[in-house]
Amino acid sequence: MKKMKGPAKPPPGGYEVGDVLQLQILQSWTNGLPQYDVVTVTVSELITCTMATVVRVTFDNGGCAVLKLYDRRFGSGLRESGYDYIPYCDQAKAAFHAFLQRGAMGPFLKELNDEDEEPNVIPRTTGHIRSEPDGVARFEALIWRYANKHFNTETEAYMRMQDLQGVLIPKLYAVVRAVADKENASDEEYLHTHAILLQSVAGHALDDFITAPCAPKTKHQWFSIVQRAVDAVHEINKRGIILDDSAPRNVVVDKVSHQVFHVDFAQCFFKDTMFNAWCWNTDAKG
Repeated sequence: MKKMKGPAKPPPGGYEVGDVLQLQILQSWTNGLPQYDVVTVTVSELITCTMATVVRVTFDNGGCAVLKLYDRRFGSGLRESGYDYIPYCDQAKAAFHAFLQRGAMGPFLKELNDEDEEPNVIPRTTGHIRSEPDGVARFEALIWRYANKHFNTETEAYMRMQDLQGVLIPKLYAVVRAVADKENASDEEYLHTHAILLQSVAGHALDDFITAPCAPKTKHQWFSIVQRAVDAVHEINKRGIILDDSAPRNVVVDKVSHQVFHVDFAQCFFKDTMFNAWCWNTDAKG
């Protein structure tokens, strides 16, 4: 398998404008998306594909939303090993499917969990895992674990910030699963692609806002936007959430109202679980 040289570059995200996706609603917080229904959406814009694939989608009724897919097959950051981007390919697909069929996934995940919980063990890197026997399949399993953790973390973060939804963060419309996909057509849970449907904010990321036609014209307006973004972080922290990946690119500014919305909580931490983990490690060392 040929590897790219130098820093990883964003690859094709696997999804294109015009793609039609079917989504099964697993949990819903809006009347328009009944739980367990299957809805059809069309990709209207590609937003980003780093740790997850983020696209804007339209519904048959003309409504729109942002769809964030935790798809291990794509993502320039997710599938990075060292400075190399490891593309998903037929070899990786075959190896991972064989890995699942022989029941190796469960024991491997337990192995990784035990490794994480052992205070005197440094977890293996993606490079180490790829160099091991069955490394191609194990790398895919590791990436699945990352994507699944990001999905669970971000979903929990939105649950903990329900009062901030639509105010400082986008509204969470639904938790979904992509269906009728060649990769996840079976009942195998490790082949499913989970995603979340979010409120679509018509605007720009804060780091791009300075060059946008709707950008503020005065220093006072800029100060107000930046201060609101900072204040929003404090409000998020009050809900017991620590943003590990906090940057201007993760703040969206509405182009009309200049209201700020923080996005991307897949790699955040929760104060209560961090404290529990710290106590466990302290007790273990004692």
